[in-house]
Amino acid sequence: MYCWFGTINAAPIDAANIIYNKGDYTQAIKLYRSLAVQGDTWAQYKLGLMYANGKGVPYDIVKAYLWFNFAAVYGNADATKNRNIVAKKMTPQQAVEAQKIIRDCAAKKLKGCN
Repeated sequence: MYCWFGTINAAPIDAANIIYNKGDYTQAIKLYRSLAVQGDTWAQYKLGLMYANGKGVPYDIVKAYLWFNFAAVYGNADATKNRNIVAKKMTPQQAVEAQKIIRDCAAKKLKGCN
């Protein structure tokens, strides 16, 4: 990682993680969303965590499940574990809503999925 006039030049996911760890959740969520749409499973996982914990976004168990699911499908073991934990907390109605959103987002290749 290099520092140039106070700006961090790092891989996009590393930059997002640094911003997240500094507590700038508003900026982190923007970066994670951008990376998640590009298929970054770590960004998808972090979005799931942010929705599950209400960090930078309102708490939303359906969106947490959505992002954990996409990361899990592409091999993120931590996301699989958290998706299963979240699924146990969801109502049947939330589970149906999550599956619909997952189908819609998959059809749009994650574009516009928040």
